[in-house]
Amino acid sequence: MNTYLSRKFFSSFAASLKGASSRRPREVMAKLFKNSKKGSMQYNKQNSIVSYPKKFKDACKFEIKPELYESSLGHSGDYEKLQKLGRGKYSEVFSGINLNTNQRVVMKFLKPIKLEKINREIAIMKAVKDAPFVNSLVDVVCDPATNSPVLITEFMEVSHANLKELYKTITPFEAKYYTYKILKNLEYCHSRGVFHRDIKPHNILVNSYTGELKVIDWGLAEFYYPGKDYHPRVASRFFKGPELVCNYPFYHYSLDIWSLGCLLSGIVFKREPFFKGKDNDDQLQKITKVLGTQALDDYLSRYNITLTAEIDKIIGNYSKKPWEKFINQKNEKFTTEAALGNFLCLIWPRFDFKDASHGS
Repeated sequence: MNTYLSRKFFSSFAASLKGASSRRPREVMAKLFKNSKKGSMQYNKQNSIVSYPKKFKDACKFEIKPELYESSLGHSGDYEKLQKLGRGKYSEVFSGINLNTNQRVVMKFLKPIKLEKINREIAIMKAVKDAPFVNSLVDVVCDPATNSPVLITEFMEVSHANLKELYKTITPFEAKYYTYKILKNLEYCHSRGVFHRDIKPHNILVNSYTGELKVIDWGLAEFYYPGKDYHPRVASRFFKGPELVCNYPFYHYSLDIWSLGCLLSGIVFKREPFFKGKDNDDQLQKITKVLGTQALDDYLSRYNITLTAEIDKIIGNYSKKPWEKFINQKNEKFTTEAALGNFLCLIWPRFDFKDASHGS
């Protein structure tokens, strides 16, 4: 991908984001909103007019009925686990091998959890199995020891443990190349009614020698339905959008774009994570110190979110911080005016950045 093509891609993608918002149908929410648990914000108790992405009609057909779940399991004896790769709240992950084909695989052992959550993850993995740059689902088997399912996915040789490990040596060209792949993945998944809800460096595998990239860990992913309230306790705090930090339950696909923006800002400015808050209130303040109080107010008003006076006082009043303030010797090769312009349009298209690359 030459410089011209990469710039053309970013410009066209940013334009498509802006155009998409104008094409989305405006829907009226008839639900009454509740205060967050911490009392940090309030929703006006009236119908909220918000612009939502369209619902993709194909999303529902991928759902798996509980009564069909057990019969869909493969044979656990076909696989052998090898080395532990990591663990999370709901699973442990190992490298493994298919004993019939001698092919390397990844084995995700799910901990005993609700069948509904298990079915949802399997359904989503099936929905995105043909997406570009995804760790495709190969098989689902049962672990005899726990009677819980094991998700078998493709194995990928990596040059670094995750994208964060590549930050020190990554070049501007590589940053654009990997960004393009992540966006292609999200474009496919969003078009099929799925949003990841946990985009962050640890969920991006890369092999810098081959240029290969995979978006992994779809355990928090969901099917999107307009007007449905979703649990706000998803994504890692440093990569949450303001609406999620405010515990707003009616978020949508744009969450993944915000998270990707936070990831990209860490790469561009060699500052990871870019927004590093101690808690949700502090995270909101970190965002405001960079993007400005007025921009945040305008952003939240689109969701009909009103912060309490207490949180308003904590956040404070800040003007937009020029991006040039973040440039130093370590990151200056990433921060040309052209790169900043494309970067800003991509990351936060709903903020006003028309003059941001000039520091105004």
